[in-house]
Order: sequence, then structure tokens, then C-alpha cells
Amino acid sequence: MLLGASGDFKIIILVVGLLVLAGGLLLVFFHRRDFDSRITNGLAANELTFERRKHGRRTAVGRLIVCLGVVMSSCYWVHEGLAFAILLGMMLLLILGITVLAYIDMVSVGLKLGLDRMAENNRDTNRAIDAAIAKHKRSQADGENRSPDQQTPDPD
Repeated sequence: MLLGASGDFKIIILVVGLLVLAGGLLLVFFHRRDFDSRITNGLAANELTFERRKHGRRTAVGRLIVCLGVVMSSCYWVHEGLAFAILLGMMLLLILGITVLAYIDMVSVGLKLGLDRMAENNRDTNRAIDAAIAKHKRSQADGENRSPDQQTPDPD
């Protein structure tokens, strides 16, 4: 008996496909809402470019999930083995595309967060160095302004 011809399997894959379709639509909707809220915060030009690219990747993943739900649901009406095999191949390719885009998004966001942390650590380090230099200059200036009899002699 062909796997695609089983009645219970067809109903299960139809329901799962419709759930995946609804999940993909919700994902696209919530990513758009998140993007709109981030845009209204008045970001810098480079941050705005990054957010646009991130939104594009995430909505592409959501759209691929919607396509996967449509392909899964369409298996309900398939009766031939070749057509079922083609739909399974399409599902595998869609899953591969979703995985690749999600991985790219994960890496790019991780790199961005890492670079932001490094830049903040560099700013903190530079502030500490500037404060230490200023303190050293003040102590040298105080040492030069003292009279010779107030200065402590060198032990050498």
C-alpha cells in the first residue's frame, strides 16, 4: 500500500500542513510588527540597514514555512505515487531552505551582538585609560608645582 494513499495519513498531514501554514502566517505577521516597532525608535543608518536585512531574512523564512504548509496540505489530494514523491522532494527542499536561512540569520545576529559588545568594552576601556592618564598628568603637575623643600627626596 502506498504511503500517500493511506486515508489516516492524508488527514494527519492535512491538519499538520494547515497548522504549519497558520504558524508561518503568524510568524510573518509578528516579524512585521517587531520590525515596525524597531523602526519607530529612530535608529542610526547602519542599524536601520541591519534591521531591514534581518527583517527580510526572517520574513523569507516565514514565507517558506507558509509554502511548506501549502505543500503539506496539498498531499491530501494526491493519489499518484510520482506526484507524492515530487511533493515530498519539495518539502525536503523547503525544509533545507528554511534551515539555511535561519542559520544565516542566527550567525549574522550573533556577530552583530558580539561586535556591539566588543565596541562597548573598547569604549569602557578607553574611558578608563583616559581617566588614568588624566590622573597621572594631574599628579605630575602637582609634583612640579610644589616648592623644592616640600618635595620628598629620592632614596637613591
